[in-house]
Amino acid sequence: METDVEEGTEHRVIDFKAALGAGLAVGLLIAFFPSGSPWSGITFFSPTVMGRTMGEPGSSFWAAMLPHLALAIGYAIIIGLAVQRLRQVKAVLAGAVVGCVLFLINWAVFKFLVADTAGRESVVLFTHLAFGLMCAGAYKGLSKPAVARVTAES
Repeated sequence: METDVEEGTEHRVIDFKAALGAGLAVGLLIAFFPSGSPWSGITFFSPTVMGRTMGEPGSSFWAAMLPHLALAIGYAIIIGLAVQRLRQVKAVLAGAVVGCVLFLINWAVFKFLVADTAGRESVVLFTHLAFGLMCAGAYKGLSKPAVARVTAES
């Protein structure tokens, strides 16, 4: 009988190398398509952090890249924790759900704590959803499988 949980993952903790790799790889990919869509008006050199434009139009792309990649790695760790024990397909779907939850947290922070409330929330939601899907897939691909235990028959 096949389960949704991978065998041998009962006591495994997150694979931080896989989370770092997935966060950086997908974070850079999202930097190329800052709104989660190549058809958006936001370009690679727009100062965006996870689909949200930061600063004035024309401000420094590089000033936004550091917080963008830091957030991508933080999100990847959270997604890695959520999908660690799941099989690939379920992990990718769970990554989408976690991406949406991270969007809600992001929205709440900008709505209630940052005076300059953000607009274009559908673009930011799409970016978080795309990031969650891709990051979960990248994490599962980069994480090391559980070591098979060989038992000697008596």
